[in-house]
Amino acid sequence: MSIEIRLDDFTGTAFSNTSLPLAPPNLAAFTSVRFALFDGTLDNPIEAEGVLRTLQCTAGCGRAVPEPNAMLLIGVALGALGLARRRSVVR
Repeated sequence: MSIEIRLDDFTGTAFSNTSLPLAPPNLAAFTSVRFALFDGTLDNPIEAEGVLRTLQCTAGCGRAVPEPNAMLLIGVALGALGLARRRSVVR
């Protein structure tokens, strides 16, 4: 299944800056607010299209996204643990 959501903002005013928003944007700020849903098979396709009326966050709302430095630190720590385990198995 694939879902396509298209929010067109030709005026460039829907968002106040380039950061990812923590709340859904106001749909009135967009010139086009359409969605499309595609599923099924080549012989029996299922398609639905429409206009979005509201956007609502239902899971993970306001949850902080880990910074790249934190992810790098976690990756280095996991790599060190793996190396330590490998050395202890070899001995």
